[in-house]
Amino acid sequence: MLKPAAQLPLIRILEYGLAQLWLSWGVKPAGLIGHSMGENTAAALAGVMGFEDCIDLVLLRGQLFDTVPPGGMLSVPLPEADLRALVGEDLDIASVNAPALCAVSGPKARLEALQADLAAREIEAQMVPIDIAAHSRMLDPILDEFRTFLRGLTLKAPTMPILSNRSGQVLTANEATDPDYWVAQLRETVLFGACIATAADKPDRIYLEVGPGKALATLAHMNPRVKPAQVINALRHPSDPVADDAHFLATIGRLWACGYEADWAQIWGEARRNRLELPSYAFQRSRYFIEPGEGAGEGGGEAPALTRSDDMADWGYVAGWQPRYGEADPAIVADPSKAPAQDWLVFLDDAGLGARVAERLAAAGHRVVRVSSGDSFAKVDDDHYILPTEQGRAPFDALIAALGEAGRLPQRVAHFWLVTQGEPHRPGSSFFYRNVEHGFYSLMWLGQALAEADRLGDVAVTVFTNGAAQVADEALPYPEKALIAGPVGVIGREVEGSLWASVDLDLPGVVSKRWKRGVGREAQIEALAGAALEELLAPPRAYRAALRAGKRFEQTYRQAPLGEAQGAFKPGGTYLITGGLGGIGQALARDLLEEQGANVVLLGRTALPPRAEWERTLHQLWPGDPVARGIRALMALEAMGGALRYHVGDVTDIARLREIAAETREEFGTINGVIHAAGAIDDAPFATKDAASCEAVFDPKINGVRALEEVFPDGTLDLLVLFASSSTATQPAGQIDYVAAN
Repeated sequence: MLKPAAQLPLIRILEYGLAQLWLSWGVKPAGLIGHSMGENTAAALAGVMGFEDCIDLVLLRGQLFDTVPPGGMLSVPLPEADLRALVGEDLDIASVNAPALCAVSGPKARLEALQADLAAREIEAQMVPIDIAAHSRMLDPILDEFRTFLRGLTLKAPTMPILSNRSGQVLTANEATDPDYWVAQLRETVLFGACIATAADKPDRIYLEVGPGKALATLAHMNPRVKPAQVINALRHPSDPVADDAHFLATIGRLWACGYEADWAQIWGEARRNRLELPSYAFQRSRYFIEPGEGAGEGGGEAPALTRSDDMADWGYVAGWQPRYGEADPAIVADPSKAPAQDWLVFLDDAGLGARVAERLAAAGHRVVRVSSGDSFAKVDDDHYILPTEQGRAPFDALIAALGEAGRLPQRVAHFWLVTQGEPHRPGSSFFYRNVEHGFYSLMWLGQALAEADRLGDVAVTVFTNGAAQVADEALPYPEKALIAGPVGVIGREVEGSLWASVDLDLPGVVSKRWKRGVGREAQIEALAGAALEELLAPPRAYRAALRAGKRFEQTYRQAPLGEAQGAFKPGGTYLITGGLGGIGQALARDLLEEQGANVVLLGRTALPPRAEWERTLHQLWPGDPVARGIRALMALEAMGGALRYHVGDVTDIARLREIAAETREEFGTINGVIHAAGAIDDAPFATKDAASCEAVFDPKINGVRALEEVFPDGTLDLLVLFASSSTATQPAGQIDYVAAN
């Protein structure tokens, strides 16, 4: 089966039969492109030669190949012009497959010498697994017999356009009916890349590969004007586990999604199809697009209608803080006993603020249970429990179960565990991890326990912090406390009757220094306790507030015009991109290579084979495989020119980051900037989350930033860009960890 005389006709029959199937399904091509022998198949489909004649021609081609001396082919990632200066006198360029990918044919020994020469120039060329020097002078002895056979065939003008391997342009009637054209098509260079370039002149082309393998789809992807969604494979890859019929239906669906309507009657044949009625809805068949409109005129009494802005400059919004009074009833703030008595759960801080609030609530007739942080779960008395955060969710379940048995499930929760006056932590840990445990994880576990509690009514949770928000230009000493944005923003969206809010206090700047002098401690605590109590006694709602020097602010989003950005990148500079194989990383790399001529260093976690094995690997893997996607992405970026490097590593691995930084500086002299685009997402209901799944999402964002800070301290870079997500503003359900990480 490996002999050309047996293999080539089988490939030819498969291509022809598959193409006829798609034609029968109503897929009428605007043109045909074949690679080498594939152009013979295209000729048969377009009526240039009959089916039997084409089979005989391909069979003869294979038989003649069996008679020529052994040779080989070498795939080289260089443009044709650069390669011609290197091939020498005894090798031929067999094909120009893409802007920066060619194949060379000739004797094996000379190809190996060329491969070694290219390797010395740091160009990784790969041997093609074939022992025929196709499209080279080594085929000259068989050309006369091939020509004689062709002269005995009846050749006709094509009935549909074929893009010629010889020119990259549409095959003319004179060429199609000239036997010498087909002899030259066997012998001379295949200009497949030029064929794709011609087809890509129309930007909305759909490229359907009919035949075994994914080689032509891969080559089409390497043209920067061909988008990935435009290239579709008719056959599944052997390693793709999907069933063949499911793959065909998915392919038809992709064609439909690209705007091509197939002949459904032919596809289904006699099979019975039932129309299913989907649930109806009130706005069916009604347009609800926001149309551009005129603003309200001066003096208009009615509010202006909601209109859409077509100017992208108006699409920007930025988070900010607006002064806003609290909504508590002044009479209730002055006398909390006037509020209806409720069950409260208060998590006590080490500064004593929570204790003061709990004391005032209890004195006003509210039922208050206090919770302290400790080493093991314990019930001190009916009104006081100790919880260990390092033991995970179990202690929180035990607490809520105990409160349920006592009939004291909370209606209100005041969480003060992130109000800190010092930096306490367990031996062997750190204050950073203490804040993550006492903040994000304690709230997630509390929310999970409350969500599963029996007979729990509506509950409002208010989380107090210090050093977790930046209202103006004050320091942000504990950014890890801001991870509470995940549970505070998301749990209320997932649990009905649950409202979550957060309030950041200015405890460090206002209180700590005075405490050190022993001045005003009682007055400061009383003032803060009063402010906290005012937040807690207000009608429950979801919000984020901050108290600064006696003033109250709430976070909001205001419109911010998107002006022309000033150029931050240096032409020819060197930039490291984490998450390099992700969509953001690839887009940035493409821009830096094209617009700045930059040296781009990509960091990713996907291990790839050596450069010389990429093409063979693409033939072995199905297109959706992460390795195959990574290879195609890098090949497309390589075709843009410039210096591109790819390193495998985890952005949280400080030692690996140091290695990559050292190698990059040794090669390029400096690193001008780092773009942190790595990220991970694992959408799931928060009730199903555990520490391991959350840490997998936290790692690239949180621990990645900490590692980059360690390797690239202040002053070593021109810029450090951190990519986040709009999820921090929209706080979608299922993203408790992703919102926190961003």
